[in-house]
This record gives sequence, C-alpha cells and structure tokens, in this order.
Amino acid sequence: MSIKEEFTQSQSEYWLKMMSVILISLIAFETIAVTTVMPYVVDLLNGKNLYALASGITLTTQLITTALAGRWADNRGPNQPLLTGAALFIAGLLIISVAPTVEVVVLGRAVQGLGSGLVVVPLFVLVGAHVPSHRQPALFATFAAAWVVPSLLGPAIAGLMVEYLHWRVVFAAVPLILLAMFPMLVSKLRQFPDTHDPHKRFRLGDTFTFALLVGISVGALQMLSALGDDGFKTWALAMIVICSAAAFFFVRPLVPQGTLSARRGVPSIVLLRGIVYGAYFAVEIYLPLMLKNVHNWGPKRAGLVLAAGAVTWALGSYLQSQASEERRKHIPTIGLVLQLVGSAISIAGSFHQITGIVVILGWLIAGLGTGLTYPLLLVFALGRTPKSRHGKISAAAQIADNMGAAACIAYAGIAYSMAVDLGHWAFLAAISTMVVLLIAGLVVSRRLGLNDPLPEEMRGELAAETATSAESADSEPVLESTTGDPHDSPENK
Repeated sequence: MSIKEEFTQSQSEYWLKMMSVILISLIAFETIAVTTVMPYVVDLLNGKNLYALASGITLTTQLITTALAGRWADNRGPNQPLLTGAALFIAGLLIISVAPTVEVVVLGRAVQGLGSGLVVVPLFVLVGAHVPSHRQPALFATFAAAWVVPSLLGPAIAGLMVEYLHWRVVFAAVPLILLAMFPMLVSKLRQFPDTHDPHKRFRLGDTFTFALLVGISVGALQMLSALGDDGFKTWALAMIVICSAAAFFFVRPLVPQGTLSARRGVPSIVLLRGIVYGAYFAVEIYLPLMLKNVHNWGPKRAGLVLAAGAVTWALGSYLQSQASEERRKHIPTIGLVLQLVGSAISIAGSFHQITGIVVILGWLIAGLGTGLTYPLLLVFALGRTPKSRHGKISAAAQIADNMGAAACIAYAGIAYSMAVDLGHWAFLAAISTMVVLLIAGLVVSRRLGLNDPLPEEMRGELAAETATSAESADSEPVLESTTGDPHDSPENK
C-alpha cells in the first residue's frame, strides 16, 4: 500500500470512528435521558397510565428493525439503512418534542425505536468492510466506551434540562445536533466504496418476518399495560395470555432450539441473558418514578439512581473480565443473586417512611450483579458454539435481550396497572414481578452446563486448531534460552 493509500485509509477510519461515536453516544444519551424524564412527561401530559408503554415501545420497534438492518445492509450496502435509521431517529425525537399528549409521545418513541434499530448494525458492517481486522477490536472498544459516558452523565444532564429549561429540550437537543451533522454524514458515507452486489435480490427472509410478529405481539402486551385497574376484565386477561403465547411462539425460530424450555447448555445461557437484561431494565424504569411520586425527588436527584447502576455495571463488567477461567463458571450465579438482592432492596423505596437513598444502594448492588453476569453469558455461549455459527448465536443473544427487555417492561407495567389504585403499592407489585422472574433465573442458572463436556463438533474444531498450532510451532526454529533462568529448565516446566 502506498503512502497516499495509507493516508486515505487512515482518514476513512478516523471519520468512521468519529461518526460512529457521535451516533452511538447520542442514542445512548436518549436511552438514559428518557428514563430520567419520562415520569415528569407523563405527569405533565396527564398520561400516567401510558408510562410503561411510552418507556418500552422503543425496544419493541427496535427489535423489528434490528432484524431488518443486517439483511438490508447485506443486500443494499450499509449506507441506506444507516441514513434511513438516522432520519427516523431524528423524526421520532422531533415528534416527541412537540407532542401535545402522551399518545403522541408513544408514537414518537415508536418511530425513534425504528430508527435506532437501523443505525448500529450498519456501523458494524462498515467497520467490518473498511477497517483492517487487527484494528477492529480497538474500534469496537471505542463503541462500548461511547455508551459509558452518556450512562454516567446523561441522568444529570437530563435532570438539569427538566429543572431549569423544559422537558422538551431533552428530546429536541439531539435531533438538532444530528440535523446539523446530517449533510456531513451523507458526504462521508459516499466516500466509502460500495461493497454490495447490485444484482443480488433483496429478500426480507424468515428472520425479519418472525421478528415483526414478535414485535407486534409484545407491542400488544405493552398496550395492555396502559389499562387501568378497572380495565382488566376477563377479555383483557385473555388477551394477555394470547399475546404472551404468540410472542413466545414466534420467537422460537430466532433463538437456539430449547431456549424457552431451558434446555441444558447454550439454550439456557441465551434464556438467562434475556432474563437478566430484561429484569434490569424493567425495574430501572420504575425507580425514577418511585423516587418522584413517593419521595418527591426532582429529576436531577432521581437520575442519580441510573448513574449509580451504570457505574457498578461497568465495575462488574471489569471484574468478570479479570477472573480466572475456573472462577468465571461461578460468576453467573453470584451476579444473579446480587441483582436479585439489589432489586429486592429497591422495593423498600415504595414506602415513604424509608429514605429514598435505599433505592440507590439497592441499585448499586443490582448494577454490580448485572455487570458481572450479562457480558459473560455471551462469552460462554460463543465458547460452546462452533465458529461457523458465532454470527447466528450472537444475533440470537441480541434478540433475547430485546425480547426480554420489551416483554419484562410489559409484564411489570401490567402488574403496576393492576395495582395502581393501591397507590405506592403499585411499585411493589411491578418490581416484585421482576424479583420472581430473577428467582426463576436462579433455576435456569443451574442448567448452563458450564462443567459439561464440550459438544462433539466443538471438540473436533478444537482438535483441528490444536493440530494447526502444533504444525506452526514445529515449523519455527527453536531458540535456546540465554537468560540462565533455572525456571526455564525442563525439570521445572
């Protein structure tokens, strides 16, 4: 490669990195900021019964377009879905910023989710196509870091905006930034060579079809959470059962066979990941609302609970990465217990006689447990899956995450709505529902099979890798040690 080509490659990577970090950071900020301000939005717009729907509908629509994004990028290149996603994300936020009612907020949130689901996958495709493999890990690490800072600062910034400006500013600021950079985004994307085959027929495929059906089913569940206590008649309870059955039926082809029945091994690992991720976010969306309604905390102060969970989540992720191979096998159970205990402690915040500080303490513990467990489960799933199916299992894990979060928010919302006439006891009902789910998760954690022998196809793959490594070692010259270190002698190896 010539100096000029290297310079051009370096420039392309720089712009891709900057563009990706900005987009991911803005999406992350909105995700965190919305959880902070939504209790105040539904209060000011007189739509408290739509709180769970407004909070969770984004995950439902994101589930649908995430499944579409990969196939779209493969068939038509990443530029189309990325620009479409950015445009939808902007449109959704602008709808929310001028929404006169909570129903319009829900509409904007749905459009926002459609957009965010189309943005991230094309960015990964661009990295895979235009960044050398040895530099990709560093770039993906930057993507992960782009979520951390908004998670820490987002609640405080959103709280300040609500207290000193207006809640609409939280939703209007990000699209204004994106609109300003949109021409540059279009211009820079055109500079990347087109890698897709223009003659390849674009087919949506079964994955998108089933993801759409799952999204519709879970979306209907979330809509049912908008019913008040008086609305839960026999027909509504029947609809909850029907929508739940439909959602779980349609998700079956998208996850490993046996996932819903907690089959031992990878299926249980994927199932537990959905439980951990879903229960965390379903509890989290009610904590700022609890601190506002029960303890009269303002948005800036209530947002502290989200920052607390983000800090210990990051700490847990770091700690699990430093653990030895043997100790890692015990981490899922330890992390799940911590998440369970932390979530149970946060229930105490539903009583006004107990200080709201206990909610933050509980969420510090829950965040640590989730950070220990969540990233490690994907490592275990990949470690027990042949490399030829790593893409498929990674997609299944992501679907389990989105499905788990969307469904858990729906069920917590239904529990909250059923108990809403009981006042602050409604928070106990919503969070306790997730605590029960985490207890079920402890049962699933016993079926991960981390000490079981590897599947036969995995043993064959490892044997082939070992043979290849041995051949490579035999072909290299053996260098004698010149250090004189006695620990290098054969007797000490």
